[in-house]
Amino acid sequence: MEASPRAKLFAFKCVQNMLAINDKLFRYTNIPNRCAFCSQHGETMEHIFFTCLFARSVWFASASSPFPPNTYLSSVVDWILQLHINPAGWNNYQGQWMAKCIITIWYIWLACCDKVFRGIDTNPGDINTRTEIEWTAEATLARHPSTNRPSCRHFIDQNWACPPLGTQKINFAGIYDAHNQNGQIALILRSSNGWCREVKQLRCRVQSQHEAEMQAALEAAIWANQLNSNAIQIEGNCVEIIKAIKGEACHINWRARSRLASIHEKIRKNGDDTTFAFLTCCKKANQAAVALANRTNSNVICNIAFPPPSFLFDVLSLDSRRNRDQNQGSEVNEPYFPGF
Repeated sequence: MEASPRAKLFAFKCVQNMLAINDKLFRYTNIPNRCAFCSQHGETMEHIFFTCLFARSVWFASASSPFPPNTYLSSVVDWILQLHINPAGWNNYQGQWMAKCIITIWYIWLACCDKVFRGIDTNPGDINTRTEIEWTAEATLARHPSTNRPSCRHFIDQNWACPPLGTQKINFAGIYDAHNQNGQIALILRSSNGWCREVKQLRCRVQSQHEAEMQAALEAAIWANQLNSNAIQIEGNCVEIIKAIKGEACHINWRARSRLASIHEKIRKNGDDTTFAFLTCCKKANQAAVALANRTNSNVICNIAFPPPSFLFDVLSLDSRRNRDQNQGSEVNEPYFPGF
């Protein structure tokens, strides 16, 4: 099926009847058996995904034909098991029928969770837009097998790349320490010739991985303001965080989202004369920042260092060699650190 691993896992849970819907929960808890959307009917999978007015609005907003709520049999499980059979007249070139249906009910379920746990009312049209974007992207990846690998879906270059001449780059990483409910944050500043200028380690109070990554992005924006540089690139490997900062559709919790205003304020403070860009990279390209975040111990509150810790030398020098290989004849011919 042309869908993300999370959508496939969701379909598996539906088939195995593993969703935590109120029709099950009310038997063991005090939760009333009422639909989270309409509060008028019992919350079953059939009601949430097909018969609820909210779900029907989502399906109606899509361009699917035939109308999926009219095609399911006696249960959602039977309907999913029959999705491999395309309806009459369906053109597989535009994408799989099964994938579109599964992605749609998955986003309906995410909207239900947002309603229950975050108190957010989602517009049916927004759900349809997100579904179309993901479904189209997955279909495109399936038609180009050379890029249909998890490590290549969002990234072109798998190695760290030097920023353009005159530009500085800050790589950031945030790791959530669930035991202490702390975020371990690392920032690495490098110049346009690949030299490591400074590294920074911080700890902060967070309650999720997305919150730790967003706080790391905020700390990178604050540091970029302090540098007074004309061109700054801020790079991280968390796709959802970069999407949120750029204003694209994403799914992050409200705690992480609450930091967006501060990040945008820091960007505006740089003024029109400063080029300020947030970039996405793969984890391999961001491995130096990730390694530094992993080594941020509980005693660190804020630590700025140059040269960087010795355990980073191998990673940073490897990035340097890769850039020299890709840019033969450039001026990046010196080691990163004196005597290293």
